[in-house]
Amino acid sequence: MSEKKLHIRTYGIRTNVILGFTFAFLTVVAAGYFTYESTSKLLKSVIELSRPGKKLPKLRETFSVLTEAENNMRIYILMKDEEYFKNYLSYIKKANKNIDTLKLLTAENYMQFGKVSQISVLLNTRLRNIDEFMIFKRAADSVNYSKLALEKLRETTPDTTRTRIYTQTSVTESLIDTLLIEQPEETKKVEQSKSFFSRIASLFSSKEEKTEEIIKPIEQVLRETKIVRDTSILVQTDTVLLYRIQKILNELRVEETQIQAQLFEKELELLKNNSLIISQIMDIIAELEEEETALVSQQITDASDVAGKSVMLISSVMLASLFIILIFLFFILRSISRSNFFRNQLFIAKQKAEQLAKVKEDFLATMSHEIRTPLNSIVGFSEQLSRTALDKEQTDQLNAVKISSDHLLSLVNDILDFSKLEQGKLKLEKIPFSVEDVMAETYRTFRIRAKEKGIGFGYHIEFDNNEKLIGDPLRLKQILFNLVGNAIKFTERGKVFVICRKTSSTFVLKNQVKVRFEVHDTGIGIHPKKLNSIFEGFTQADSSLSRKFGGTGLGLTISKSLIEMQDGLIGVASEEGKGSVFYFEIPYTFADADDLLLSMEMEKIESDVLKDKYILLVDDDPFNIKLTTMILERWDVRVDFASSGEKALEMIMQNEYDLILTDIHMPDMSGIELTQKIRAIADLDKASMPVIAITANIMEDDLDHYMKSGMDDYILKPYRESELFMKLAEQFGFDYKTSIQTVAEKPDEHTSEDMEFDLSDVKRFAGGNKKAVAVIINSFVDENTKNIKTLEANLKENNYEAISTLAHRMLTSYAHLGMKGVTEDLLKLEKINGNPQHREFKNLIASIRKKSASVFPKLKKKAKEYE
Repeated sequence: MSEKKLHIRTYGIRTNVILGFTFAFLTVVAAGYFTYESTSKLLKSVIELSRPGKKLPKLRETFSVLTEAENNMRIYILMKDEEYFKNYLSYIKKANKNIDTLKLLTAENYMQFGKVSQISVLLNTRLRNIDEFMIFKRAADSVNYSKLALEKLRETTPDTTRTRIYTQTSVTESLIDTLLIEQPEETKKVEQSKSFFSRIASLFSSKEEKTEEIIKPIEQVLRETKIVRDTSILVQTDTVLLYRIQKILNELRVEETQIQAQLFEKELELLKNNSLIISQIMDIIAELEEEETALVSQQITDASDVAGKSVMLISSVMLASLFIILIFLFFILRSISRSNFFRNQLFIAKQKAEQLAKVKEDFLATMSHEIRTPLNSIVGFSEQLSRTALDKEQTDQLNAVKISSDHLLSLVNDILDFSKLEQGKLKLEKIPFSVEDVMAETYRTFRIRAKEKGIGFGYHIEFDNNEKLIGDPLRLKQILFNLVGNAIKFTERGKVFVICRKTSSTFVLKNQVKVRFEVHDTGIGIHPKKLNSIFEGFTQADSSLSRKFGGTGLGLTISKSLIEMQDGLIGVASEEGKGSVFYFEIPYTFADADDLLLSMEMEKIESDVLKDKYILLVDDDPFNIKLTTMILERWDVRVDFASSGEKALEMIMQNEYDLILTDIHMPDMSGIELTQKIRAIADLDKASMPVIAITANIMEDDLDHYMKSGMDDYILKPYRESELFMKLAEQFGFDYKTSIQTVAEKPDEHTSEDMEFDLSDVKRFAGGNKKAVAVIINSFVDENTKNIKTLEANLKENNYEAISTLAHRMLTSYAHLGMKGVTEDLLKLEKINGNPQHREFKNLIASIRKKSASVFPKLKKKAKEYE
């Protein structure tokens, strides 16, 4: 499945999900809106219906009040009892209040408001009629016929009058003072409950009344009495007036009868008018009741319609939402199913890619070995042939072979570096170095090639040679070699010039510097359309260039990856036919005093921190034991060694060691098992003793396993003397920066025979002691001569496991002497597992014996030179 198709399908799934969720969200919003509107209408209708109707009860109450008022008026007219008239007025007042309330309730309905107003007018008319009647009635009731009769009698003058003198005496007493005096008193016992007639009867009764003596205080009142006499003369009428009096009374009686008749007529008229008014009011109230009842019925009908529509709308929205959810669920499930399918396809593709990557890695490793091995012979024998007497034709043919082999070796190196970068396995060093030295070496390397092409070559550096930086000089050199090599390759006329300087963005306060490199050439240049693709793998600006100039097209890709790994950047400016400028910037840190200290030769390092320390070295390889012992003794360290784990445990129980150095792969007991047994010792001092592993295994999982098993640290073979010193110093509390390694020593001048081995590590381990170098070389030759014989003996016995174990022991010593050809064969012997082929072991052992036999005499010769 192509990446483009996968991207389109992924984009399609994402689009479907986004569109689906958007549509679902809009649907939910719409459903919520319609549901809210319907619910609001329904709720409003319910509230209106649930709210108690005020008009209808008020109308009925008004009707009842008017009825009661009419009844009280009738009773009042009949019985002339003022209490009923008061009740009538009270009911009328209440009716008027109800009418006012009804006016407010019907304010929005002008027809009902008019009818209520009509009721109010009728009530007012009725009240006026009653008021007129009451005025007439009160006027009639106010006539005092007895008084009129007396007045008329007084107006009559009698013929004779009789008078008599009447004397009236009045006694007036005034209170002066009051005294309390106790004395007995007879009182009559009278029952208070007797009635009026009982008391009258008692007056005429002959029965003696019961008396009783009561002693009680008596108020003695001091009073002042005044007597006043009044004499009046009364006139007495004659009996002749009786007739006239009778006449006057009859006239008054007739007048009273007439007035009563008029009052009765008024009452009848009032009752008649009241009946008409009440009838009209009742009719209006009945109409209002009918209208209100019809209105309530209409509201109920409207509410039912709203409820029905709301239910239908909500049901429709729910069904639509359910339908949409089902559709959306269908698309989601389909997308999930497709996603699972693509995920499975991706998983299968990932497995295939991993398998291909593993096959690629194995292929590259095999190809590297299979190509490098014959290349080593081709290059070596070509150099040997170049030192012999050759005619011109043979010299040309040999040069062609040399150029082809160099080109092939360059291709292999590029492919291996590219593979490591792809897999993230390439590691960067952080060591002190001089930019001046890197630039000078680059110049020396390409000066001859530029001279052969007839072009100029030079460099300019704006750096103080005393300034040291922390970084990876090897990778910087590789980048410069790629860029300068390309510039010289594609430049036919003119020159190539390299500039190195600090940029203006250097961070002085943080002790950092950004270094800019520029490679200028006057070559063929690059077309603008090709500038963006030249950094891609296996790509060149023109496909014809690979045929004309050669190369894999990986140089710029590798350079770009190396620069980006160091947090740098790379760019190009070019004009076709005029040349190019490749530039890159890499940030570095200035080396401080500690870094410079670590870059010194080991004999100058202060080693007092390890003086008199007692260390046990556990290894089954005599060469490693001898080499490590020589290094430790030069640091004044007491050293014991054991060739097996069992022997090491015995020595640990008998001695007080400060630290253990142990190999991992040993026959009877591995370094991991030894560490676990040490940690299980009852003596806490011995159990907590530092243990450092010495191993050639660089796999991260294995290194983590060593640490988890109880080891304190590890050293990777082949190791430098400075690395061993720093690892030991750390365990004894000496604070050095372990991530910084020393700068490689200046290489020896090699002759043609030295190309098969390298004594740099041996010299460094020996600390400049030539006799020690000779001892190490002789020990190496003697020990491995025996080991090769042991390999051949194990091969005859088909003891492949013993061969693999011995190859592991031999690997370190050969690596220290730089014998890469033999080291590669030993690595293969060590790694062979499963169902090994006898022929494969036989060929590898034969190759080891042949290469060793070729080098051992040269090593012996070198040893004699150092003795």
